[in-house]
Amino acid sequence: MGDVIRHIVLVRFRDDANTEDRQKFIDIVNQGISAIPYVTSFGTGSAFEPRTYTKGNTERWDWGQCFEMPSDKVLYYMDGEPFHKNVSGSIPREVVDQFAILDFVVDFRGPR
Repeated sequence: MGDVIRHIVLVRFRDDANTEDRQKFIDIVNQGISAIPYVTSFGTGSAFEPRTYTKGNTERWDWGQCFEMPSDKVLYYMDGEPFHKNVSGSIPREVVDQFAILDFVVDFRGPR
């Protein structure tokens, strides 16, 4: 078995984006990711309130997504996965202000 990559996406919604449009974006992403067969350990959620890690951190993130995939699928996901190509090209700028994205190799040797 090769390495497992954890893909994390954080989203900051525009302040003027309404709740319905935010939820529509979330639903589209959740449905698309959950349909990709090589994606595992998929989860999403809204920011925890109160935001406990704000001291010294000026970034505000409203929603996040995390999933795992085999390392041999990362380049395909980025450049060939139809859902990713479609959603990346049609991000509603009236809803989403900014993204932060991180991919890292999961170290399963830690405490469980």
